[in-house]
Amino acid sequence: MKYLVRDVSRHGQARYYVRAPGQRKIRIKVPPEHEQFDAHYKAALRGLDLSAGEAQPRQHPRSRRQQGTFGWLCAQYCASPDFAELHPTTQTKRRAILDSCCLEETKPGSGILIDGCPLDEFGPPHVRTLRDRKRSTPHAANGRLKALRRLFVWALEASHVTTSNPVRDVARLKTKTEGHHAWTLDEVKAYEQRHPIGTRARLALGLFLFTAQRISDVAHMGPSHIENGWLRIVQAKNRDNSPVTIEIPILPALQTLIDSTIIGDDTFLVTEHAKPFASVKACGKWFRKRCDEAGLKHCSAHGLRKAAAALLIDLGCTREEVMAVTGHVTHVEIERYIRSRDRRLLAERAIGKLQAATSDHSVETSA
Repeated sequence: MKYLVRDVSRHGQARYYVRAPGQRKIRIKVPPEHEQFDAHYKAALRGLDLSAGEAQPRQHPRSRRQQGTFGWLCAQYCASPDFAELHPTTQTKRRAILDSCCLEETKPGSGILIDGCPLDEFGPPHVRTLRDRKRSTPHAANGRLKALRRLFVWALEASHVTTSNPVRDVARLKTKTEGHHAWTLDEVKAYEQRHPIGTRARLALGLFLFTAQRISDVAHMGPSHIENGWLRIVQAKNRDNSPVTIEIPILPALQTLIDSTIIGDDTFLVTEHAKPFASVKACGKWFRKRCDEAGLKHCSAHGLRKAAAALLIDLGCTREEVMAVTGHVTHVEIERYIRSRDRRLLAERAIGKLQAATSDHSVETSA
């Protein structure tokens, strides 16, 4: 069906979208076998989201923005030199977040978009509304707060607004997760059993585990980054603002993987056609499939970075030594790894004391 796009969520759920030229992307929330699927599809081609009860297509606000409105401010920010200095990936994500905020209604069903809200009326209540519309996904909600905070920091400096930052007093939502799952040694072994030495999948594991770098760096690593047995890269994150250069010795195990695998001229990791991946996202999707093949659906590339950092801590490395490898510029994330390690050590000691106490004294239990 024309303009119909299908993808699969990380939970294995198939999702369908219509991406018609000149229209916003609309998700069809009924499955293809549903009797109303065709009606939803045809409506989406006209810019209508039947799942949201829309009877008239919403015109994207970009075409009718007025000066002094929230949408106008977003457009000014995205066209500013400050925005242009951001990493392209950051630009794409932040623009998408601000666009989604503009398309939110001030009140459900009102048809009045936040895009048109005058700046002198835009305040913390609007920010809370935008946050709470994503309350079911706290990370996305907090992502909105971050984008809005940066927007108004810029707006204040550019004198587009004269009041205080409306995001300042709006709290982030608490998240129930500690982030990406850190791989265990058993999970690494399971992956290795599925992907032997010589495969691109095994090389990817080695690059993540033995360099402790983000996928945005691993995807671009190549032979040109190695000199005299050392890997030297400028990390992609904050490269344009606060660049961090990492220098790591190549371990013999990683060198063996590189020597045993077909690699590219520019990058170690290549597609089945021996070409560099088109994007970091494409590389991430490819590695996601390799993890799934090993039965590790809960594991990710970033989880290997966490596992490598945790392993360095377990081996007795200092905070500064770990940071020299991972490229962290503050102790915040490293402290989180250390706290996790300390909990394990304390639990191990506590159970050891319990075992010592019960080995000398019988423990009676009652039903």
